[in-house]
Amino acid sequence: KASIFLLPDLVAIQRESFRWFLEEGLCEVLECLPHVIDPTGKLELQFFGNEYKVKFPRYSIREVKRRDRTYNVQIYVPAKLTSKELNSISSNSPKETLSQYSSFSDYQYNWKNHKKYKKRSVFIGDLPIMTNRGTFIISGIERVIVNQIIRSPGIYYKQEINKNSKQTYSASLISNRGSWIKFEIDSKSQVWIRIDKVHKINAYVFLRAIGLSVQDIQKGISKYAFLLNASELYAKKELKKEIGKTSLEDMSNEEALLIVHGKLRPNEPATLTIVKQLLYTRFFDPKRYDLGYVGRYKLNKKLNLNISNNFRVLCPQDIVAALDYLINLREQNYGVLDDIDHLGNRRIRSVGELLQNQVRIGINRLEKIIRER
Repeated sequence: KASIFLLPDLVAIQRESFRWFLEEGLCEVLECLPHVIDPTGKLELQFFGNEYKVKFPRYSIREVKRRDRTYNVQIYVPAKLTSKELNSISSNSPKETLSQYSSFSDYQYNWKNHKKYKKRSVFIGDLPIMTNRGTFIISGIERVIVNQIIRSPGIYYKQEINKNSKQTYSASLISNRGSWIKFEIDSKSQVWIRIDKVHKINAYVFLRAIGLSVQDIQKGISKYAFLLNASELYAKKELKKEIGKTSLEDMSNEEALLIVHGKLRPNEPATLTIVKQLLYTRFFDPKRYDLGYVGRYKLNKKLNLNISNNFRVLCPQDIVAALDYLINLREQNYGVLDDIDHLGNRRIRSVGELLQNQVRIGINRLEKIIRER
């Protein structure tokens, strides 16, 4: 008997991804709309992203094609503009308020200028809508967003042989959004951390820069003696030039921060506030860095951590655990190497996630324009 094979709905993944974007992804991005305060501190603009509304499309699909238009909807987000001067006036007593002005007409004129602002819907932009066929109609032409196969966020360990036929070990911490970190143990047994494949920083210095004390590093790194011995060559050659010390354990967190800033921004003046803000925005700010649910899950599973899947930025515990796993892999051969090209370490980035990233870029640009004007 001939078997009958029913062709599956190949467009279902597109529709489901776009439905997720409308129900969750778009709301998640709009909730990141900032509370903007003008430079004088008198006005504050507040957005309510979780209360956004979408208007029904103006034209039908057939009419859009006939008119060479884009099949889209308009997004409106409630916003509220508040005046801090108004709050200060209303909090004062009538006598104190009137005494600030020469006449009652001046007071009345000033009160009219500080009107109470209600919450109003603000037009954010046009959003193309997907049809039942999984396509978008742009200027009357049907177009498709193609899915991407990308490296899944997480941490991946590998062993390589360099030009001198010596073994090197490395671990790549890949994020869904933000800077990538690479941990390395080179042929001279020195331990380094690379940020975005460019900036090379001693691992011990980096651990101190993110706020860990010597005791914290000793507790987190089982092979602490190896980490200290691996940094001896660096301490003798470079550390003495940078801070005038030859022992890493004598280095303070503030000195480590200044060393890191010298590697990341070599030609800019450094203060402790600027350096802390730089590290925070790189790895610990949810607006700039995101592991994603998949990345946090894989990181917890690989390093045997117990951190909530909703916590999608890095923490010092992640970095210490990743470094400890790499050292144990090098010294005791304890651990499992990963194949980054294995399909199990790949994931599909579909239309919903791609649109979410583009909306996030637009929101960041909108924030800059609001602050400048």
